[in-house]
Amino acid sequence: MSFEKEVKIALIKKDWSQARLAKEMGISPAYLGELLKGSRETPSRIDQIKEILKEELEEK
Repeated sequence: MSFEKEVKIALIKKDWSQARLAKEMGISPAYLGELLKGSRETPSRIDQIKEILKEELEEK
């Protein structure tokens, strides 16, 4: 499963939108979309997503 799909599933579990995640991260929703699609590769931001959604990403 792609990272983007994993994050989208985690957001559903958390009842958050991508906009909410972007706000929590302090970035724009457009930038988050680029991170999820892989067109922007910023390891620190990917790690930040994993940390924020840690519990939801671990549930499979």
